[in-house]
Amino acid sequence: MNDSTQPIGLLFTPPAPSRADCPLSWRGLTGAAEALAIARLIQTAPRLYVVVTNDSHSAQQMEEAIAFFLGGRGQVLHFPDWEILPYDVFSPLPEIVSQRLHALLHLPKVESGVLITTAATLMQRLAPRQYLLTHSLVLKTGDRLDLAAFRRQLEQAGYQAVPKVEQHGEFAVRGAIIDLFPQTYEAPLRIELFDEEIESIRTFDPQSQCSLNKIDAFELYPAREFPTDEAAIKRFRRAFRAAFPNLPGKPAIYQDVSHGFLPGGIEFYLPLFLEQTEVLFDYLSPARTTLVLKTSPRQAYEFYGEVQERYRLRTGEIDRPPLPPEALYLSAEEWRKRVQDYPRIYLDEAEETMQSVDFALSPLPELSFAPAKKQPGQALLDFVQRAQTPILFTAESTGRRAVVEETISKLGLRPQPVTDWQDFLIRRPALGLTIAPLEQGPVVFRPCAHPRSLIVGRESTPAAQE
Repeated sequence: MNDSTQPIGLLFTPPAPSRADCPLSWRGLTGAAEALAIARLIQTAPRLYVVVTNDSHSAQQMEEAIAFFLGGRGQVLHFPDWEILPYDVFSPLPEIVSQRLHALLHLPKVESGVLITTAATLMQRLAPRQYLLTHSLVLKTGDRLDLAAFRRQLEQAGYQAVPKVEQHGEFAVRGAIIDLFPQTYEAPLRIELFDEEIESIRTFDPQSQCSLNKIDAFELYPAREFPTDEAAIKRFRRAFRAAFPNLPGKPAIYQDVSHGFLPGGIEFYLPLFLEQTEVLFDYLSPARTTLVLKTSPRQAYEFYGEVQERYRLRTGEIDRPPLPPEALYLSAEEWRKRVQDYPRIYLDEAEETMQSVDFALSPLPELSFAPAKKQPGQALLDFVQRAQTPILFTAESTGRRAVVEETISKLGLRPQPVTDWQDFLIRRPALGLTIAPLEQGPVVFRPCAHPRSLIVGRESTPAAQE
């Protein structure tokens, strides 16, 4: 770090870079303070912020914490990892594919919000935006629907025609009734037509086939992240032969796809179904996007090294020959260069010449209960009495909240229940208690310009926030 570090007196007005050539390093943020600062930034400087973490677990934690602090005052999207290893023979769960497609399709609509992903996922090659736009639509009652054209659209989007719909990605047509199981729904949908008009849309039980709840509209996404219609399969066959010209005979993966069967792990042949690929960077405009990096180029280099090693282990397989790493991922060096096209904030690491911002925070003192002592919670009691600020205790669940309330009540502390973070800010009780997904640990904020403390944490160490 250089000598340009400046203490920031107001945590709730975090600074952001305005240009790609002037990145910032946020220092002194620990625990859930990172999520709080990002949430506040979304509110004070509205635009799309893309938070990049090292792994799926930290991405999930960040998503939940930012959503808690925003309280619905900003959009929160998560573009998750497939949660399978490179060149694996398993496919990602339909729920994950659905979440990814939802995020990609809603990105252009975000004016104030956050997208959370991982460094490895940011390197992954994807279908072009045009594919998703072409095969996504919103249908509602009263719309006109050309049944033959809609059926072709479903097939082009990767849905499979079956006699009876039971699983995600299937559809069936029976006269003027269309049964459809989109990836984004827990139950399949039944669309009833009157001539060419959608008369009703209902969910139904795939086992009993009985209708359930009536809905007014639904969003239809592709069944997969790449096309699987007849044209795409022809493209796959042609591209496969070009990619592996010296293979003897017709490998199993080639024959399976040629017959319309998509085996587990087919995602690692995604580029063969497409004329071209893009990456998540291509979905993000530098003019309206700021990267928040809770990761480093080192993570990208490590991941790409793992991909290369797994490719080496798969090389030589005849039934499932692997595509080279560069066909499926950006290289670490390409990733590093693409990152530099955006205004960015570094949370963990920074370049030496980068301007730094010090939030002047410090960890909570030791506040855990010590059963061996005569007064196990004396440290917490003393802290609350000295704080002179509203304090919010947080717990991970309803059950844990009851435990926290019972525990601290033995010290004579009576927290008021609050609905969420926004409710706490409005009501400002001396002591509050709520449920919050804050797993990163406690921290006390001591903004230089205010004689107040703000505390964030888990129920294992009762914690508070202003």
